[in-house]
Amino acid sequence: MVSVGGGAIIAPSERGRLLGLGVRAHSGNARCSRFSLGHVWAWRLLKAAAYPAFSPARERAEKWLLQIPIQHVPNAACKLLFVQERDQGAQGESILCLEFLMKSQSRFGGWGPYPGSPAEIFDTSLALIALATHARDERIAMIMKRGASFLIAEQLQDGSWQETTRPSGGKSHAQWISTSAWATQALLVIEAFQKPDRPEIPR
Repeated sequence: MVSVGGGAIIAPSERGRLLGLGVRAHSGNARCSRFSLGHVWAWRLLKAAAYPAFSPARERAEKWLLQIPIQHVPNAACKLLFVQERDQGAQGESILCLEFLMKSQSRFGGWGPYPGSPAEIFDTSLALIALATHARDERIAMIMKRGASFLIAEQLQDGSWQETTRPSGGKSHAQWISTSAWATQALLVIEAFQKPDRPEIPR
C-alpha cells in the first residue's frame, strides 16, 4: 500500500485505476467542461502520492490541464487552481484566468457557467474557491465578498442549496448534495481568509 499526503492509503488494486485517472486528452468544449474538475483532483492525488510509477500519469495530467481553454467559468477556475498549486511558471495563464473570472461575475454577485449566463451555486462556489488563491488582493477580496453574499442569499431554509444541473433547472439528489457541499466549502474558504491571522487558504 502507498501512503498519500500523510494519511491516505492507496491499495495496490487501485494503482492501475489511478494511473489512468485524469490523463486522457478529450476534445470538444463539452468534454473539457465535464472532465476539467476531475482532472485537477486526480492530479492532486497523483502529486500527493509521490510514487514514481505515478509520474508519467501526473505529467500527462499536467499537460492536459495546461492546454484546456479558458472559455467558461469551470475551466477558468480549475485552471487557476492548477497553475497556482503547480507553481512552475504559467503566470500568464493565471492572469488570464483571474481576468476571465472577474469579468464573468454577474451583477447579483454569482457566476454562471458562461459570462452573461444566470448565476448558479456550483459555478459560484468553484469560482470563489479558485479566487481565494489571490484573496489578499483587495479587488479580489471585494469580488469574493459579493460572491459570498450571493451564496448566503440563495441558501435554503434547511441549510442546503438548490442543485446545479446541466442543463439548468433539473432535479438530482446527488447534485443537490454535491452542490451544497461545494457551497459550504466556498464559504469555509472565505471564512478562513477573513480571520485576523489570515492562514493559508485551504486547498
